[in-house]
Amino acid sequence: MSLAYFEQLQAKLELYEKLAVAEAERANRAPKVSHSIFMEELRNEYNV
Repeated sequence: MSLAYFEQLQAKLELYEKLAVAEAERANRAPKVSHSIFMEELRNEYNV
């Protein structure tokens, strides 16, 4: 297996792990926030 192929598989695995976390959060009815509100809060936190 080449290094490039291994890195591609690793990237896919990381993506699937993130999707699994997101699906679990959704199933547990985690609070949702829109992108614009999230970015506004982030800017306010870092005074940007």
